[in-house]
Amino acid sequence: MTKIAEGGYLQLRDAAETLGVSPNTLRNWDRSGKLLARRHPLNKYRLYKLSDIKKLLGETGGTYAGAATDLAIEQPPFQIDREAKEPDDRTLRRVFRQLGRAFRDSQGGGLIERFEEISKLLFCKVHDESLVRQGEATVFAIARQETSAETHAKIALFFSRVARKFPKVFTGDRASLTADKQAVRRAVEILQGVTISGAGDVKGSAYEELIRDTFEKTENQQFFTPRKLVKFMVEVLQPTENEVICDPACGSGGFLVEALKHIRSTQARSGRLIVGGEIDPRMAWVAQMNVLMHGGDPGSIVCDPKGGTLARDGQIQVVFRPKSCDLIITNPPFGSDFSDRHQLAAYETGRGRTSRRRGILFIERCLEFLRPGGRLGIVIDDSVLNGAGNEDIRRIILRDSVVDAVISLPEVAFKPYAAPKASILFLTKRTSGYKERPVFMANVENVGRRPNGDPLYAQEKGADGRLTLLDDLPAVLRAWKQSRRNGGQLTEDFESKAFLISRPEFHDNYERGGELRLDVMSHHPTRQLAEKALMKCRYPTPRLRDLVIERNTSCVPSLSCPDETCRYMSLSQIEAKTGEYSVVETRGERIMSAVHIFHGGDIVFSRLRPELRKIALIADNEDEGFISGECMVLRALDRIGSGGSQPSDVLLSSNHEVDSEYLAFMLRSDLIFGQLVFQVTGVGRPRVTKQVIRNLRVPLPPMAVQRKMVAIYRKSRDRYLSGVSRSRQALAESEQAVTEGYSHIQEELFAD
Repeated sequence: MTKIAEGGYLQLRDAAETLGVSPNTLRNWDRSGKLLARRHPLNKYRLYKLSDIKKLLGETGGTYAGAATDLAIEQPPFQIDREAKEPDDRTLRRVFRQLGRAFRDSQGGGLIERFEEISKLLFCKVHDESLVRQGEATVFAIARQETSAETHAKIALFFSRVARKFPKVFTGDRASLTADKQAVRRAVEILQGVTISGAGDVKGSAYEELIRDTFEKTENQQFFTPRKLVKFMVEVLQPTENEVICDPACGSGGFLVEALKHIRSTQARSGRLIVGGEIDPRMAWVAQMNVLMHGGDPGSIVCDPKGGTLARDGQIQVVFRPKSCDLIITNPPFGSDFSDRHQLAAYETGRGRTSRRRGILFIERCLEFLRPGGRLGIVIDDSVLNGAGNEDIRRIILRDSVVDAVISLPEVAFKPYAAPKASILFLTKRTSGYKERPVFMANVENVGRRPNGDPLYAQEKGADGRLTLLDDLPAVLRAWKQSRRNGGQLTEDFESKAFLISRPEFHDNYERGGELRLDVMSHHPTRQLAEKALMKCRYPTPRLRDLVIERNTSCVPSLSCPDETCRYMSLSQIEAKTGEYSVVETRGERIMSAVHIFHGGDIVFSRLRPELRKIALIADNEDEGFISGECMVLRALDRIGSGGSQPSDVLLSSNHEVDSEYLAFMLRSDLIFGQLVFQVTGVGRPRVTKQVIRNLRVPLPPMAVQRKMVAIYRKSRDRYLSGVSRSRQALAESEQAVTEGYSHIQEELFAD
């Protein structure tokens, strides 16, 4: 007999024999709480902690003489949950980081080599867990006297046995396991305490987390779609077991894996009709591994290093045929150009061009692959939906498909790996008899992540007392499903996060010969509300250009006054929607971009991110300062001739009277935003043009009415500022209470 480490565990029969009782008695002790068992993370068998057994023996007058078996189970690296729950995402990511360190700290090697060896071990682990569920013994267990060489030999033999079943996946060096015995031994120690396969989805998230840390984005614009968005798109599309499901830019295979999971969890069969295309050979192998680990056919993943699925020859042409797919779900590389002139000639959007953005070509290609009635979910950058140079692909979209939904995503959706302003487009290939519903649109502001990729939590905790992610996707998904169930109707208010546009309204502007745009902002409900409100307004609605003059004085302080102390206001110092602002002092040499000059009494209007409504009235007693070049500096009629220098060449002829305070808060109103929202353009830094701002229509009642409204607004603003002040005071009092608590404790501990 060999002794077991103090932190070890005994299985049911060994524990019963050590205690001198039957296994049934031990099970009853577990149920009554006399001797609680843990559950093995792989086979769910009862495990009894050695220290608990010793304690019970001591209480009953017995003595511990050693275990009844020569195989001891070491304590796993993570605590075993008594309910045998799947490990959470954070735990698995920690496991993957430990695996990476195990190989790095042993014999080093390149990042790619380490990744491939870890992938092989994950593949072994999944197969091992499958065999354990069938009653076989796990190979991911280390006996007390087992050497690193013995562990390595055992795992290497197991890998070669299962790898031979998939000769097309495991070729060349990938058909054998690394010779690094120490790293393999440490990896087995790490993996024996966790479950990779099972009902939970955390394995997919952790697997792609490892891939993210391994591959950098290349000229093919590869980056990985966050797991949350992948699941959202699959939930919207609802793949079924009889459909051919395709991702023509599959990367690591995340969409295909999630589709397999969905089918397996909702339908009778697992569904194996999946097809993936990829341009990067290594990434294609990653997708094969990922699909294989999740029960799919790795042979359905094909690679063309010359053009991926945008190519129209070779293996791609054999696997990807016109009208062959029922469902396409993809996030193609839309940030790079495709420049093969021979291949471009085969595309309606590529003919006569020397290059075209891949994202444009992928949409045309996907519509070609879809059968009539087939569905497409694709992530695209917003310039596809609103850019002036991309109207040709929008015409093709409306000609060949029905737009089911457009989901606008925030800029942080793909950060820190990429920062495009993107949307998800859901289409159905046109077919006779298809019932067209209103177009579903949603403006997603939060996806539960910060710009650096860290989680973004809401201020309120969930029912379980834990922090919940600040995430609009669940509400948007609920709204989508509701609209599908109710024949294109929403029965609850989603506060403009989700709304429906009727088909006539959706096509109206285009059919009248106007600009063809498909983005959410161009159809936002505030646009229609603003247009109706302006039609009903009983007062004149002059253009903003008739109520103000523009200050166009600009400079680059780092060049014009590098040694001077300047008063400066960046966009971050203007509070969204309230007009509150602050001015800081800094040396001119630190302001290296072009800025505008403002004076007291001016109105500053940010053209960038107009939905934030960063519009502020500068106090009359403010000294001259600099404002970000993204702002227009305006001076209303009532301030002309007073405060600050006036443009000498401005001849203003107007019969209007306007109060600056009235104008400032009106410019932050829904009425004004509704006139801006559909004219926002740009992908990375969305903005409106100066001409759009100049043409804003502003309701203009008589001056007495304006000043009455200003008085009402001032009271509201005072309440707001008072509430902010009370909040800050309450926070300071709370912090003081904690400080006093520590002081009292310290006095109690160290009093004379």
